[in-house]
Amino acid sequence: MPYAQFALYSFIAMFLLVLAVILTVIIGQRYKNSRAPRLSVRAEVIKKRAQVTRHLHWGPSLPHSQKRVTYYVTFAIDGGQQLELWVRRRVYHQLKQNCRGTLTFQGTQYLDFQKAPRSR
Repeated sequence: MPYAQFALYSFIAMFLLVLAVILTVIIGQRYKNSRAPRLSVRAEVIKKRAQVTRHLHWGPSLPHSQKRVTYYVTFAIDGGQQLELWVRRRVYHQLKQNCRGTLTFQGTQYLDFQKAPRSR
């Protein structure tokens, strides 16, 4: 087998192996979340962060950059525990720091946050 053909087959095999590992991790996490109990706990929003990643792509003429933002919110749960969850952009912007309410989550998946009515 010529070296070029061997290199191509090796590349394809490595690509498929990496793809299989990534899919296994994603499917495994979703499976664990689906089997975890759905919990609703009193919580407070203590921290918000947006993680920006940039990817450089080479096009036919010039390279261009693509930006992706991932949003996380950290909740303090009654009892002293902290829980950081990935949330959608809309949720990230709706939640305010120091806001109290009821957090609903399943495993590592954010489901809902109902703000507590303000006490007077």
